[in-house]
Amino acid sequence: MIELVEGFWVVPDDIKAVKHISTDKCAVWLTGQSATENFVLDCPAEEILDQLGYFPDEEEETEEDEDDE
Repeated sequence: MIELVEGFWVVPDDIKAVKHISTDKCAVWLTGQSATENFVLDCPAEEILDQLGYFPDEEEETEEDEDDE
């Protein structure tokens, strides 16, 4: 489990969607959760994605790039 914000722990594999709401807030949906209900967190969506190992501003390496190294 990881703590996304103070007092909110989740299993990273259970996070199905993260939505930007504002510069300081995002919504998170977990496995099995209703599409109409979510958790609103007081942190930027990019911070959550960073904690989960996703970097929206960086392009993923292709297999060709890996073979060139």
